[in-house]
Amino acid sequence: MKLKVGSVQMKCSIYDVGENIEKAVNWIEEIAEDADLVVLPELFNVGYTWETRLKRYIEDSFEETCEILSSIADSYDLHIFAGMGRPEKDKVYNSVAHFAPLSEPEFYDKTHLFRREREIFHAGSSLKTCVVKETIIGVFICYEVGFPEIARTLALRGAEIFVVPFAFSRERATIYELATRSRALENGAFLISACQTGKGLFHFHGHSRVVSPSGEILCDAGDAEGVIMTEIETELVSKYRYEDLPHSHAYFSNFRGDLYEIPGQRR
Repeated sequence: MKLKVGSVQMKCSIYDVGENIEKAVNWIEEIAEDADLVVLPELFNVGYTWETRLKRYIEDSFEETCEILSSIADSYDLHIFAGMGRPEKDKVYNSVAHFAPLSEPEFYDKTHLFRREREIFHAGSSLKTCVVKETIIGVFICYEVGFPEIARTLALRGAEIFVVPFAFSRERATIYELATRSRALENGAFLISACQTGKGLFHFHGHSRVVSPSGEILCDAGDAEGVIMTEIETELVSKYRYEDLPHSHAYFSNFRGDLYEIPGQRR
């Protein structure tokens, strides 16, 4: 199956919800007529910070953000994956919302929290896949790109595309460069990242990208604000996972699941 996928890269101003949403909507609408799927950065609507008052902005902006993105998804027959906070009773989660046409949004809550995120967010308790036009999508967030177990588990559950919102600092660029390509290559999956850019809590790295199952970068946004889009062929996933060809790795055809156990947490 061929899918046209897009990624929005933007400077997300802390607490300036109206500006952030307006900017995101403008970028989405630039490609919405042609795209099947588009991804927004981590905490795109409220900005990324470790200040505890972020909780209030997440709570106050949640319904409005959902209404606007649901309306766009319906109008353009578009799947939107948005990094945003999710309030639930007395807890707040760092989440990805999947807005599908004419559907209620689904959420993945970040399970592995980064540094002081623990002071604001409650950790999620399960991994998540979604479906876009019969293609299974695996979702994780930013720091979680460094946990290969997440991507592999999602791939074993059938995910052919990884969708990953980021707010990644420039000083950790080497991690981003290696990990985004590695998660795609070792799982024979496409990876779509959507990143914050510009200066905020960190100097954000940018470089939103689409990576192929071979680890090749199909497109990259550099460090400027904007939107990228490319067409992918999901049939390539099976080839790279299972076919022993000179240019593929066939890791899944040789995978020995019987050898692996998940060890208990160690300190």
